[in-house]
Order: sequence, then C-alpha cells, then structure tokens
Amino acid sequence: MQLVLFTTTDLRAGRQAEFIRMINSVRAGAGTHVRLKMFALLQRSNEGDRTRYQSILPPDSVVLASPERVSLSEARNRLFAVAQKHTVLDEDCVVAFPDDDCWYPPYFLHRLVASFRRDPRLDMLISRVSLDPVESHAMESSLATAKAWQVVRLSSSNGMFFRGATVAALGDFDCTLGLGTPNGGGEDTEYALRGLLIARRAVFVDLPLVGHRESDLASVARYFKGALAALSRYALKRPDIWFEFQRKLAVGAYLVMKSRLPVREYWDSIGNSLRELHGSVRRIGKVAITSPLPQLGVTAPSGLSRNITRDVG
Repeated sequence: MQLVLFTTTDLRAGRQAEFIRMINSVRAGAGTHVRLKMFALLQRSNEGDRTRYQSILPPDSVVLASPERVSLSEARNRLFAVAQKHTVLDEDCVVAFPDDDCWYPPYFLHRLVASFRRDPRLDMLISRVSLDPVESHAMESSLATAKAWQVVRLSSSNGMFFRGATVAALGDFDCTLGLGTPNGGGEDTEYALRGLLIARRAVFVDLPLVGHRESDLASVARYFKGALAALSRYALKRPDIWFEFQRKLAVGAYLVMKSRLPVREYWDSIGNSLRELHGSVRRIGKVAITSPLPQLGVTAPSGLSRNITRDVG
C-alpha cells in the first residue's frame, strides 16, 4: 500500500530547515515497509533548487519549481495534475498533505497505512496536532467515528489522511480558499467537510499524532472568513454542520468583542457566507432553515424558507 504526500514550501520564507526536518520525518515515520511517493512544489525557486531537492526527497519523488508564489490550494492542485499524469493515485493508496513545518513521529506513517490496510472501508482519518506529538502505538485503539464538530474545529492539512479513491472523488482544492487568496483560509475545512460527506467511514483519533502548532485565537481570527465560507457551503447538508455554522458566527462575535477581529471584517465575512449559503440552496433545490440566527441579528436571504429537513442532501 503506497503513501502519497503532497507538499509545498516557499524557499524565500526562511523555513528550509523545517522543510528538511519534515522530509526526514517522512522517512522515519514510514519505516522500511511503506512505499513512499512525494510530490513537492518549490515556490520562488529555480531549476537549481529543484535539482537539489530532488536528491533530498525520497527516491522517485516529483519536484516542481515555480518562480512565483501561489496559493496553497493552487499549489496542491498543480501537484494533483502531475500525479494524475503519473497515474500514482490508485484507489487504495493513502494520501497526506503535510505543511513544510510539520513533522511525523517515528513509525507513525507505517501505523497509519496499516490502519487503512486493515479496514477497506476507511476513507478518511483525522488526528490532532501538537508541538509535542505522542507515540502512535495507541492509535488503533483510539479510532472513533468522526463527528462534524471534530472535523470543523480540529482538522488541519497536517492531521488529515484519505484513501486514494476518496481523493479522486473529491477532486481539486478550492482555489478561492486558503492562504494566498482573498478568503485567507478555509481550504482544509472545506476539503475535510467534503470528505466527511462522502466517506464510507471517517474516523477521528483524539490524540496529537502529528507535530505542528495547534490552532489558537490568533489563527482562528486570521482564518475566520475562509472557514466561515467553507462551513456555509455545507451547512444545509446535515444538522450537525448547520450547528457548526451557527457556532462559527458566535465565535466571530466573540472575537470582535475581544478586539481580535475587526467589525468590518466580521460583517464582510457574514455577507460572503450568506452568499455561499444562498448558492448552496440553489444547488440542492428548495431547502428551509429552522434557525435564522436571531441572536446575532442576521437574517437569512429572502429566498430561503424556514424549515430544514433532517435528510437533506
């Protein structure tokens, strides 16, 4: 069973040491029993950089060089296109999206692939991240069905893993979301929500299995607009996702009160999210909403009715 990793780094951002640490941790985390294939996009780089990193990454890795910066979503989609040409993403490979500054503890990736191998219906696995990750030997006993709130509040690219068939079904990342776009974030949340909605089995491991900084109030504020837009797209799909959408609006109000989020940015984010919500209604047909967000003074667009069916799309 092959492990396929998609990653990108900006060579002028001063994180080359972290990037090499991540690459080394991939080797250690996979051990000798997992076939590795890495796809890396080097931003603000040249052919010399590409050649140098080609020798650093695991054998048979594919390295691309880009002279300019691109958004995180665009970088991953470029790598997807190359992977498709190489016909790398078979149905039963495991796919990961490590940031350049994350790292994997020893043998974690080996145990991760083993979990997907043992359960042919496992399509998506999400874990916590931490600057002090734990050993993964308890991972198998900690697998539990993923809940919407866990996917929304705790998922990041570093701690989410998918079966190849699921990645093929999900398609590209949304280039209107993520770092380097006007929305500034939300691409991981949007992708994970799509995964949750189509996965035969999605699990959450309530352990920090991957090394990376955890989310804090500053990052929640920074990525608020994109995360809210992502939630609004799928809020009508399931009641638990609708609840997370409402909760996110309340979190934004809290951030405004704490002077962590400018009022104008908050209202711009709400307007953007309501446009997304209205668009989702047009896509899935006539859908009604039980809670028009009265506590926050937000009214639903006039075209929306007032009742939500529990079995909506």
